[in-house]
Amino acid sequence: RAVLTAASVIVLAALSACAWKQTSSWRNSESLWTHALAVTTENETAHTNFGMLLLKRGQIDDAISHFQMALQILSQSNEAHYNLSRAIIHCDLASALSRKGSIDEAVMHLEKAIELQSDYADAHYNLGSVLLQKGEIDQAIAQWRTTLSLNPNDAGAHIALGNALLQKRELREAIAHYQAALEIEPLSVLPLNNLAWVLSTCPDSAFRNGPRAVQFAQRAVQLSGMKNPVFVRTLAAAYAENGRFSDATEMAQRALQLAHEGDGSDLAHEIENDIDLYRTNSPRRDFNLNGR
Repeated sequence: RAVLTAASVIVLAALSACAWKQTSSWRNSESLWTHALAVTTENETAHTNFGMLLLKRGQIDDAISHFQMALQILSQSNEAHYNLSRAIIHCDLASALSRKGSIDEAVMHLEKAIELQSDYADAHYNLGSVLLQKGEIDQAIAQWRTTLSLNPNDAGAHIALGNALLQKRELREAIAHYQAALEIEPLSVLPLNNLAWVLSTCPDSAFRNGPRAVQFAQRAVQLSGMKNPVFVRTLAAAYAENGRFSDATEMAQRALQLAHEGDGSDLAHEIENDIDLYRTNSPRRDFNLNGR
């Protein structure tokens, strides 16, 4: 989740990459938790899980109320063994506040979660996500590095960090994190797409690899069912890097159709420019990727 303007398809993909991680207790049906709240008092677990159910429904204010009630119940005890429970609820509350647009409050609760449980990897990940929303990319990167120091096999953190590094034009490290994510989750479409884009369009030939770009892009398009205009556009760029300009034009036209169907006017304009290039047998170069 940052508002950074750039024409690059990488940024379009990056903005959708930072999923919120929630690790609340086991959740079940509405009837279970409403019954638990009706027949018990001071039940922080029921408040937390019912809050999660409400958050999933989009009833954000009601969810916030239940999370706050759960924290109030736990505040009655200072015992350290409740710290993880408190940290989890602070994370859930931050999720609701973030969705409401209360980013600074979300940051405060995530920092409290980390204060309570410094090795809580998901809290560091989520703090990175909200800091990115604030445009604080360096601070977000620091949080995702911490996440990976605690959990090196977190594919989502590798992807988020790769996206942020790509925006800072730290290409070599970004590529390394995408590759790490694919080692953990081989079917993850975002690193497949972003790797393919870099390998196809980077102005520095040292980073380009047409055959590998086609391999990654075809896999991303296959996994997404040929329905995502960003991924289809990347495949077109990969074909162009390999000199397959007819295929590139055909694929870019398909991406353009998908972009229009999804009302992606800015993306459609970029794809139209791509098509003009491919018709002159010229590959796509993304000068936002001039980097290291």
